[in-house]
Amino acid sequence: MIKVTSNLGYLISKLHQKSNSHLAVLLKKEGVRDVTPGLGKILFALWQKDNVNMNQLAAETQLDKSTMTTMVNRLEKHGLVRRLPDPCDRRATIIQLTEESYKRKDIYEKVSEEMNNLLLKGIDQEELAVVARVLGKMLDNLSS
Repeated sequence: MIKVTSNLGYLISKLHQKSNSHLAVLLKKEGVRDVTPGLGKILFALWQKDNVNMNQLAAETQLDKSTMTTMVNRLEKHGLVRRLPDPCDRRATIIQLTEESYKRKDIYEKVSEEMNNLLLKGIDQEELAVVARVLGKMLDNLSS
């Protein structure tokens, strides 16, 4: 039996690692070899709200600015985003999705659904509600 209090952080970390590994496999199956799950996190945020500055994007994805810059560079290299000057602030940069990134959105949605189905297999709605509530509380604890 797992001792929950001492292993919870480890279990969350392993879940994150394994889900990212599995997500990468599913993306490769769909022909996506240039975008890692981490980069997909940025695309997902931009599909929710496009044309945002780097600071907003970093806040939304909870990535630090140097990591964000590196990841946006990679997305830009693959033709998935472009940088534009921010008309409100000459020092800032707007990140905008390209047409190519919108073409891939359906693939990512399909893969996300497959991942959700796999992750939730054998978990009923009541269990899922408890997990979601507890994880939400844990996030709140770290945010305060």
